[in-house]
Amino acid sequence: MNHKHISLIVVAVLAFLFIEATLWVRGKKEASAKAEQKVASEESHARQLLAIETANLNRLQASSKDLIAFLDAWQPHFEVINTPQSAEVNFTMRIKDGNLVSLSQRYERASLKAGSSIPSSLRAVVTFEDNFAGLLNWLGRLEADLPTVRTTGVRLGKGTRPGDLRMDLTVEQPLLKQ
Repeated sequence: MNHKHISLIVVAVLAFLFIEATLWVRGKKEASAKAEQKVASEESHARQLLAIETANLNRLQASSKDLIAFLDAWQPHFEVINTPQSAEVNFTMRIKDGNLVSLSQRYERASLKAGSSIPSSLRAVVTFEDNFAGLLNWLGRLEADLPTVRTTGVRLGKGTRPGDLRMDLTVEQPLLKQ
């Protein structure tokens, strides 16, 4: 072989390598374009889902605006007394502050119905015998000072001394924490 043949083979090999490199680059370009298109499609889909969910959130916020305002108004009252121990101590201190004669006190945890937003409550069953006016005023202050306390039962009777009232009181303090 002479120099012309060798140079022709070298040029042919270089031309072949150039064509292969061009096809390889073109394939990579097409693959990256497909990947870009796929990512753009996923982004578009995600934006659509975000728009739908944002619209749902705005609709739910608008429909529950009154409930959220109600919750915001009552949340501080529930946070003050949130454990059975704090509810029991608070109730006992209110009895002492009222200077009431308490014949018996019993505290028990009470479960509320399943699925309720308030999981349990502390039930206080107390029997008083004290001055008629003082006892009823104390009960009124209790309900005014602790708006979350629910009076579930009151039984009134005649006390042993004149002017006294016997009151069997059952109240429940809802607890948000288990």
